[in-house]
Amino acid sequence: GWISLGNMMMDSSRFSEAIDAYEKALALEPKNADVRVDLGTCYRNTGKPDMAVKEYRKALEVNPQHMHALKNMGIVYAYDLRDSKEAVKAFEKALSIAPNDPDAERLKQEIQKLKAAK
Repeated sequence: GWISLGNMMMDSSRFSEAIDAYEKALALEPKNADVRVDLGTCYRNTGKPDMAVKEYRKALEVNPQHMHALKNMGIVYAYDLRDSKEAVKAFEKALSIAPNDPDAERLKQEIQKLKAAK
């Protein structure tokens, strides 16, 4: 129930309320990597990129192959924390896990852009 409520709040851009719901869900099911990724995204959208990265890392502890955690972490590093090196690492790991992902081409372009900006 908490996950559904969190998803509805997130879809409505009510990120603070989504955070509350996702935290309650994680209290019951702490190893739910998908909820951790959504929680991280809500933190990013409330101006807390450090908390977002923390949640993406927790998701990756549960599931090291979690594509959305890696892609989102790369985005936060690139655009919020301005850490090109960490962004490239996250995007490259995502590509190594799923080279045929629908976002693969976009990730390759991001990597090139970040490396060129150094």
